[in-house]
Amino acid sequence: MTKLQINPEAQFYVTREGVLEGRNNASGETLSLSPDALVVLRALLTPRTYDDAVAHLEARHALAPAAVSPTLDGLVARGLLVTPASQGDSHYFDSYSALGQHAQMIADHARTDAFRRAIEAVVRPGMRVLDVGCGTGILSLFAARAGAAVVDAVDNAQILDVARAIARQNGYGDTVRFHAGDVERLALEGRYDVIVSEWLGYFAVTENMYPPVFGARDRWLKRGGVMVPGVVEMFLAPIEDPELHGRVGPGLWERPVYGFDFSLLSAATLRVPNAESVLVAPSSYLADPARLCRVDCATDAVEAFHKPMRVAYTVERAGALHGFAGHFTCDLGGGAVLDTSSRALATHWRQHYLPTAALPVERGDAIAATLTVLPMRAGWRIPTMLLRYEVTRGRKVIADERLRYNAPM
Repeated sequence: MTKLQINPEAQFYVTREGVLEGRNNASGETLSLSPDALVVLRALLTPRTYDDAVAHLEARHALAPAAVSPTLDGLVARGLLVTPASQGDSHYFDSYSALGQHAQMIADHARTDAFRRAIEAVVRPGMRVLDVGCGTGILSLFAARAGAAVVDAVDNAQILDVARAIARQNGYGDTVRFHAGDVERLALEGRYDVIVSEWLGYFAVTENMYPPVFGARDRWLKRGGVMVPGVVEMFLAPIEDPELHGRVGPGLWERPVYGFDFSLLSAATLRVPNAESVLVAPSSYLADPARLCRVDCATDAVEAFHKPMRVAYTVERAGALHGFAGHFTCDLGGGAVLDTSSRALATHWRQHYLPTAALPVERGDAIAATLTVLPMRAGWRIPTMLLRYEVTRGRKVIADERLRYNAPM
């Protein structure tokens, strides 16, 4: 029988009104959830059939089937629960066929203009350019306008027909050649002077788009050719943010909920935490962001993103540690830099929040952290991240925690 699991593109959060909600980020479907839904979701950390999930919840948690079934039905109907087979690449690429996704990206001025400046700086007349994951073709058009003789634009989404029409309408129908399919399986001719791709997901690595881009580089980039982006760096910082701690982290359950004690759910939240894209105020930082890694997109292998990344901080002010905030920067080439930190112009990537238990800290406390982004299997778009952090005051260790974010279902 077909098994169910939690959709990796689903987001679960608590509203300011204290309502637990689940959202399918691909479709926009949202569902208000009862506290019992958390127990249902936990039962599906590993795929189960519908009947097995109902039986498990009755045996282990004394939840009556009549109570569980409506919750399961609602989660399935909104796409918050899916079958493992339903979330391969086709589901991901279909989401990029919707114009709303492309409008969000093109309207992100910091993103799009930085890529424009980089492409105009590195593409010279007569060059051959490969655009991996071209979407509406905006980067291909930049390259064609900069004088490229040929731009091969590749995408696996239905938006390709729209992109082709846009290229013709702007007079580049002969310069930009569109190819539908997986870039790793296409038979392209010759090598390229420049490979451009906006493969960057939240916290850079979400969406798992860099493996095919790096594969295209190894197959088709000329010796001495240019990658756009050229260098990607990831950063992490400890933060204090009560609002995020309550909305995304375990903070909601640390105080009475309509007069009831829900504190058991605080620990449960951190047993299966998710890292989420949020806006972090610069004033939230307990210490400056530290660099996790520097990846040269022209030479480094995919594994460069998956090595244990170690950082250390000295707490700059007294407060409460509520988690860590991550962001990335890109040297796109030609002097164009893209910065997704909270101290730069806002982008659609925002920052990435890794919630932790609340911990009072003092100025001068030492924090040592190690973050590991686990390699993602084909078709998986949300990375599992392992975080270990230790907080020391003087010679005394006051916290030593290990958390696993976005655990596979």
